[in-house]
Amino acid sequence: MSVQERAWLLVAGHELSTRVGAAALSIGGAVAPADRALVRRLEPGQEAPLVANIGTAPLNVMLSAVGLPAQPSGPEEQGFTFRRQILDGRGRPIDLAKVRVGEALVVVLEGEAKVTTEGPVLVVDPLPAGLAIENVRLAGSAQLGDLSWLGPLSDAARVDFREDRFVAALEAAVEGGGFRLVYLARAVTPGTYAVPPARVEDLVNPRRFARTGGGTMTILPRKTGG
Repeated sequence: MSVQERAWLLVAGHELSTRVGAAALSIGGAVAPADRALVRRLEPGQEAPLVANIGTAPLNVMLSAVGLPAQPSGPEEQGFTFRRQILDGRGRPIDLAKVRVGEALVVVLEGEAKVTTEGPVLVVDPLPAGLAIENVRLAGSAQLGDLSWLGPLSDAARVDFREDRFVAALEAAVEGGGFRLVYLARAVTPGTYAVPPARVEDLVNPRRFARTGGGTMTILPRKTGG
């Protein structure tokens, strides 16, 4: 479903949750209140309690499971080509096993629509722990200064620099239409971290998407003199 369809379902679910009528539930043998939404969190390995309808009205049940994959997802392209490059300030690839605290990284996200999209396009790049985004919008070579080697960049309808990700919304793309986005990040905390895949998708038709591969990054302490 599209983002808009999921939003309408959320609104409808909230409205229906106030119309429970004669519903009554038993959870693990105990009668549960039927005048509000019920949420139960299960710890890993914990057995789910038996849920029974002890009222007179029929009930619909929806079960959702959310988790993180044991192994990072591989790259995939369905309707887009997409790649991510992590470079230094001179445009050279960075060795992600030897990033130093204080080092600036230039992240380049570029791709192309294989078919015309049905709506806006969303680009999301989750930030590895240990990095912080430099809150500078790069939307044209006039603003780049000594990063002018990047060349022309796409103008995004909206750019959001969050603590844990970079997000950009683009207008609908035509077949063969490309995009190129850039943001800056800085290494701030030593350690070894997962690098999640970046993703692009058609907001109206989420079956059209692409993602990069994942990996790991090691941030080393700042070099000291001597």
